[in-house]
Amino acid sequence: GYSSAASDVYKRQILNCIGGGDNMRKWFIDLRKQANLTQQKLADEIGVTRQLISAIENGDCEPSVTTAKSLGKLLNFPWTQFFESSV
Repeated sequence: GYSSAASDVYKRQILNCIGGGDNMRKWFIDLRKQANLTQQKLADEIGVTRQLISAIENGDCEPSVTTAKSLGKLLNFPWTQFFESSV
């Protein structure tokens, strides 16, 4: 199989991920649920994969700025919230 570094890079390319986060983004999951959107529906709305939405929610990856802006616009929150350290 792949070395874990190679599979990380591979995973990141697939997911359009820049670097890994380290904590679950409960606030983002709550916003998505308030908007009555499934991960798939949210992904479809902004043109990304459901896997990416899942990885962002789990804190496995940071969204790209483009993705963050799309999510912020759709769910009505400041997109920079993804890049601020969690309190």
